[in-house]
Amino acid sequence: MNKKGFTIVEVVVSALVIGVISAVLYSIFFTAFLNYEIEITKIDLNQRASGVLSVIEEDVIEGTSIQLIDDKHISIQYPEPIAIDPDAGTLVPFFPNNFGNAQIDYIIVNDNTIHRQDASGNNVTLARNVDFDLSNFLVQGKHLTATLVLSMDVYGHNIDFEVQKEVVCRN
Repeated sequence: MNKKGFTIVEVVVSALVIGVISAVLYSIFFTAFLNYEIEITKIDLNQRASGVLSVIEEDVIEGTSIQLIDDKHISIQYPEPIAIDPDAGTLVPFFPNNFGNAQIDYIIVNDNTIHRQDASGNNVTLARNVDFDLSNFLVQGKHLTATLVLSMDVYGHNIDFEVQKEVVCRN
């Protein structure tokens, strides 16, 4: 018998083998891609949470006292009035009409954000994707423990990243 081509069985078996190999390779590449995206998201959440807690730490260190309004709201008192320069994002002195002591409030809001509000009414959103239930403040005297949990969805996988920082007022 003279063969000049492939039989239908050989073509079907070849297609089946190629299909199985393709499915396995797709699964491997998708898993690697998903793990890469999850790790990148964890790094991003860590940087965001650490940045927010660094801002809080700077304010607490310069403050004279911390008042816990509730576990989602703290107020830091200052010896001289300060405000946020909206253009530069830095603290600058300001002089309100009453010349009273200045304060900065940090509020974790149940719309999954954390805000920083100074005495002049400037309100800045420091982070989004904040887990309202797991993030909180704890104050004992001049000691603040801030726990910030940021959450993000990556292709159906919920990624949580928790950062906790303890800070003490120096003044």
